[in-house]
Amino acid sequence: MGFKARGKPTGWLRLTDLPEQRLLDKDYPSIVYWEVKDGVVWHQGRRLRGSDPATFEVRTDEEYKFLGRDRSYVYHAWSKLPKLDRATFELLTDNYCKDKNLAYCTYETSLQPLKGRTLKNFQVLGRGFARDAVHAYYWGKPLRSCTAPLTFALVNGGGDRYARDREQIYCEAAVLKGADAGSWHLLSNGFSRDISNIFYDAKRLAGVDLASWQQLSGPYSRDDKRVYMMWWRVKGADPNTFRPPE
Repeated sequence: MGFKARGKPTGWLRLTDLPEQRLLDKDYPSIVYWEVKDGVVWHQGRRLRGSDPATFEVRTDEEYKFLGRDRSYVYHAWSKLPKLDRATFELLTDNYCKDKNLAYCTYETSLQPLKGRTLKNFQVLGRGFARDAVHAYYWGKPLRSCTAPLTFALVNGGGDRYARDREQIYCEAAVLKGADAGSWHLLSNGFSRDISNIFYDAKRLAGVDLASWQQLSGPYSRDDKRVYMMWWRVKGADPNTFRPPE
């Protein structure tokens, strides 16, 4: 999905303390995220009516650059968020945040409460994964196939991509359909297996012979009759003579 796990957020900065009272995009300085102009706070050319420029604070974290706050409210872009509790609002990691009432995920265009609408058992696990008493999440998207969110956990050695609960295995937001959670384990280069299947990412290699299957280099593998590139069969390839491209 193109997301990257991030570390603990940096602190809030008073907008009026920044050079020219502006927060610019690091890569495209012509983009002005926040500024105080004519005694008013602006976000990307739109005026934040009712905001207090003297106490207005912003973030330089890439995932939180659309967030701002003054002494009374939290803002996302040009939208005031009066239902969010300013005093207890806290940024976590991986785009997640919370106040005394709910947990939220920030997106480029919005900040939305998580679908479970509860803080009970809420925990950010890392790599974009989180859970509460109702759902497991991947970058704020509920994994609705997860019916046991309190057993949801990261898979050690799974890089940024794998998690599991007591019943299922997940690669990012996708379920490895048909995977046996008791026997499933990671291999390398995107492959994993259980007692009956070979998977690449979340896809099963159809028709594979487990007894003769072996990994080659990169995304390639083979059995006695077939050659696979990721989960696709390489048509016409001879498994006895095939060599992966360098």
